[in-house]
Amino acid sequence: MNKRFYTFFLLFIIFSAKAQIKKPLDHTVYDAWQSVSAQKISKDGNIVAYAVTPQEGDAQVYIHNLKTKSVFTYPRVASPELSHDALYAVFLIKPFYQDVRAAKIKKAKPENMPKDTLGLSQMTSMQLKETAGVRSFKIPQIAANMVAYQLESVSKKSEKAEKSADKARDAFFDESESDKKGNDAGALVLRELQNGKTTEIEGVGNYELSPNGKYLLYAIDGSKKASSMPAGVY
Repeated sequence: MNKRFYTFFLLFIIFSAKAQIKKPLDHTVYDAWQSVSAQKISKDGNIVAYAVTPQEGDAQVYIHNLKTKSVFTYPRVASPELSHDALYAVFLIKPFYQDVRAAKIKKAKPENMPKDTLGLSQMTSMQLKETAGVRSFKIPQIAANMVAYQLESVSKKSEKAEKSADKARDAFFDESESDKKGNDAGALVLRELQNGKTTEIEGVGNYELSPNGKYLLYAIDGSKKASSMPAGVY
């Protein structure tokens, strides 16, 4: 009886001592904390997607197929979206955290900052298609026929070859200074998910997809770099 009592007493002392030894909370602990966000569940409940984001560093998205028990991960993704039929996952792949931080330290101009990449993953084969230099994307809420995304504007460096022609045209038409600045919005691209067919619309400022994916609302700002379509809402 005494032997058993002393054994339990000794175990109690050991566990009590371990419980009292706690790592102090400081900035190193805060940096290691992670949060789960952007949770998505498919309509049939078979696909679950979410992002794990550290306090400092690159996020990572996890996509679970509960039917096949498989798990797929993609680095530098914070906001995944699932198509209505759960056959596609669409997301923006962010630049490396360190690259963005270095660019900010150098006070890089917005057009010289690292850009996002659109990721389009087929959920059955998990084949990933990437499109670099994408500003934003939208998918229909109750349809799975397409994705709309807007490209970043063409960088200043790539426009140098056009400057001489622009100057000649500006002089001929006597364009104002505001017209010369043009629009920094890139092309709006509509991509059909089933066959990959794309349609581009230049000079779009804002855009919206209808929930059923049958209608597209977009605004043309009317800059000289836009298409021949006049400024307005379509």
